[in-house]
Amino acid sequence: MVVPAMQLASKIPDMSVQLWSSALLRDLNKACGNAIDAHEAAQMHQNFSQQLLQDHIEACSLPEHNLITWTDGPPPVQFQAQNGPNTSLASLL
Repeated sequence: MVVPAMQLASKIPDMSVQLWSSALLRDLNKACGNAIDAHEAAQMHQNFSQQLLQDHIEACSLPEHNLITWTDGPPPVQFQAQNGPNTSLASLL
């Protein structure tokens, strides 16, 4: 039952849910005394944690992230339209 749960955990598209489910599997296996499965779930948890951290770092480094702290003046970012020229956020407001 735990193996299908681990396979399912890796297919969930939400990274936070993957992290949570892998932690549950790790703790469940540890409580049941399944050292090998607990180690495998801990490795999954570590991988999900690293991926989530990397995604966060990448998101914070994007220029769009400056919009979070923008309160005055012209927008800090220029957006590239998919099929057109650069447009500023001001023209979209």
